[in-house]
Amino acid sequence: MSHLGRPDGKRNEKYSLKPVVPELEKLLGKKVIFTNDCVGKEVEDIVNSASDGEVILLENLRFHVEEEGSTKDAEGKKVKADKEKVAEFRKGLTALGDVYISTKQTHPSLRFEKLMISRRRIWYRSSRPQLHGRR
Repeated sequence: MSHLGRPDGKRNEKYSLKPVVPELEKLLGKKVIFTNDCVGKEVEDIVNSASDGEVILLENLRFHVEEEGSTKDAEGKKVKADKEKVAEFRKGLTALGDVYISTKQTHPSLRFEKLMISRRRIWYRSSRPQLHGRR
């Protein structure tokens, strides 16, 4: 699970993570399964059918406006993501595993329903009022 660039909540092949697969396979010394999205039934099926030790790389989270919480319209004005769709996006990501480990501060739109670990703190449940020291 990762993000790349600023595709502004839209699929843009320039920012696809697919080209990362061969290098990741080389570094890990094993096959990497790539999904064409980061949420949805197809992704859940792939993740749920994985064997122990298999590596799965999800497509760029930022292809979804819900990842950052907003996008820009044709006139360049900021448009917030629909709260219900953000909640659905979070739920979709949460369905993919029990633990999320972040090496840096996680964007507030990516609060998960389950256990989340980062350099700074451990969270449990997205309803917790504090994230990365912010209230």
